[in-house]
Amino acid sequence: MLADVPPGFAGAVTHLCGLEQETIAILAHESINHLTHEVESPLDFNALTQKANGVESVAQDIDRITAVVRALVLIYKEAAIARVEIDNFGPALRAVSGTSWTSAAIKALKAVWKERAAEAAKALSVTNALSIGKVVDVDWKLAVTTSSRASEAISRVYATLQLTIARPSGDRQLVCFDVSPAQLKDTIKAVGDISAAMDTAV
Repeated sequence: MLADVPPGFAGAVTHLCGLEQETIAILAHESINHLTHEVESPLDFNALTQKANGVESVAQDIDRITAVVRALVLIYKEAAIARVEIDNFGPALRAVSGTSWTSAAIKALKAVWKERAAEAAKALSVTNALSIGKVVDVDWKLAVTTSSRASEAISRVYATLQLTIARPSGDRQLVCFDVSPAQLKDTIKAVGDISAAMDTAV
């Protein structure tokens, strides 16, 4: 869990550890709400700062709260992906390089994780399943190698396939690759096998 952390993460942990436990719990729940899609993206950092300042005796600025919440989202996301058990949650946080945690902060985060670990893991597993793109267009062209260091590769015929993949985010990704006649035959056979398996599955 959290083998690599982004720049500023350790500073965010320091800010987090300076907050009241109640504030930490509020921000922790909001972070998991974000992961489980209970709140709209992006997070409203102004509103979260106001919530924090409703508890804190010393006013917190939006930059600090933003850094803390982003760190919490990362922590809980990685914990959900790794399916960190409650007993291992505190040691996993203390093991993050360059960070210094207070017992109070870990206690608050651990309490929230105990309550919502299963929910977060389930939401992320669904998100990962839905993040698979769909092929929306296929294009191809034939080409011939006209020069090569290897004489046997000269005049080699190959096909360039171009796939357009639509991501759930709305972005489109272009994937291009070359295949030899033999590779193309193997690909066509594999697609035929998949189609036959799908026909018998319904």
